[in-house]
Amino acid sequence: FEEALRRDPGRDKTLVVLVDGYGPQLDSVRKHAKRHRVQVEIVVDLMHVLSYMWKAAHVSHDAGTKESEDWVAKRLLAVLMGRAGTVAGGMDRRRRNSSAI
Repeated sequence: FEEALRRDPGRDKTLVVLVDGYGPQLDSVRKHAKRHRVQVEIVVDLMHVLSYMWKAAHVSHDAGTKESEDWVAKRLLAVLMGRAGTVAGGMDRRRRNSSAI
């Protein structure tokens, strides 16, 4: 944020922030934006998110199977439809129940 504020001291521009969707990371961006009184557009790095989804899928489905592809496709569609929080919560529960992720 400091570099962006240096470049736009009048805070006239909206900041674009690229994140991987990790909850604490999102919370930090929002907290800093509020503290510095700036508008932010949050962009989620979908490729990063997909890597997490594949790891989670392979906990219970073999790599390269239709089941793992269907598992990822279902959750990716949910993310694209605005339900990223629900998907992330489910993946977090899955992670806590397995040491593979």
